[in-house]
Amino acid sequence: MIFTWLQSRTSRRLIELSALLALLYVFTCVYFWATQVPKILAPLPDQPSHPVRMGMPCEEVRIPLPPNGSQTREPLHAFWVPAENSDAPIFLYLHGQDATRGKNLEHTETFHQCGYHVLVVDYRGYAESYGTETPSEATVYEDAVASLNYLTGKFASHRIFIYGHSLGGAVAIELATRKEAEGTAGLIVESTFTSIADMSAWKYYGLLRLLPIDFLLTERFDSLSKIESINRPILLIHGKADSKVPYQMSQTLYEKAGKRATLHLVEGADHEDCCWIGKVEYRQQVRDFVANCRKIADLGP
Repeated sequence: MIFTWLQSRTSRRLIELSALLALLYVFTCVYFWATQVPKILAPLPDQPSHPVRMGMPCEEVRIPLPPNGSQTREPLHAFWVPAENSDAPIFLYLHGQDATRGKNLEHTETFHQCGYHVLVVDYRGYAESYGTETPSEATVYEDAVASLNYLTGKFASHRIFIYGHSLGGAVAIELATRKEAEGTAGLIVESTFTSIADMSAWKYYGLLRLLPIDFLLTERFDSLSKIESINRPILLIHGKADSKVPYQMSQTLYEKAGKRATLHLVEGADHEDCCWIGKVEYRQQVRDFVANCRKIADLGP
């Protein structure tokens, strides 16, 4: 009788433990699904600096978005930093996670000092539009297309380079696959990743593989599946000491991109400082890439 009682009690405990583990697993899945947008896109209200404070000329511009049915949308906020030469190449700068157009202005300064025009855009839900609309993978792609359309409405496509940093690199890669990007000169991506699924596996050391990631992920940013289809020159830049995104992901993208791609790894650089840790080599790589793209387009040096 005692043995039967113990056996019954053990069975109940096992059932209770199994139910608790199942509930915890479901909770973890729901939590991952519900929090992925703020964790992946990390929108910020901050505008820590301004090009004028760094000695650059700047115009505040508004980029129109197409209406959502009968509803008009608030335009995107952007900085236009003009070059001294009006005929200079143009960089469309797509910023990364937990950034705004007023953060990481060292990159804008670098491109400006190289002699290029720069349009730095904030996506919906960032900076001035923080809290008005929750950004998503779909909306940042739409915003990138709207920004490129704004530029191609003013300048010839062959003068435009698409640049993206970190998460913005994934946005830039997607934009480069769109028909709106046909004729643009080249693509530059810095400190970017292969996909959110790969980043999740790397960051959490594979623990998330216990979850049905393919089912739960709504924000995929799968650059690895897209980069091979881009039919223009690509420059990938990555710091070898990057603590946020392993530089091997840029190596993987480079290998998948094929002969159109160039890879430059910056010794000692972390996630956001390639342009000043390797200042001379960084600028030379960018200048050489732009010059080569212009020669391909028969525009001269």
